[in-house]
Amino acid sequence: MQMRKPLKWRRYVTRSEQCHSKQLLVVNPDGTARLISGSANFTRRNLDNFNLETGLAVTGHAAAGVMVTAAEWFDLRWTNEDGRSFSLPYSRYADERRLRYWQYRIMEATGLSTF
Repeated sequence: MQMRKPLKWRRYVTRSEQCHSKQLLVVNPDGTARLISGSANFTRRNLDNFNLETGLAVTGHAAAGVMVTAAEWFDLRWTNEDGRSFSLPYSRYADERRLRYWQYRIMEATGLSTF
């Protein structure tokens, strides 16, 4: 399995709904991997159990079937292969306003986030 590092942020294409699946796959140089998958946001609020949601952690070899499948799932959504539209460049949705920046920082620091 060849893993590549994403060089740019992308955002999931939504049509008024929320994208609720989350996935984090870390492949280590020694060939081991850790997959975290589920519906929990990777925010302080969720990770500190303030907003309990489904989460699953799997550790194993990077060549294990579950790790390969997870990498393929990610690649399909990142590259929009087969003419599908799963994600767009972050710049399409970017909101660089200072007010938005500080709003996010305060919500994350206090655990009041809903994202």
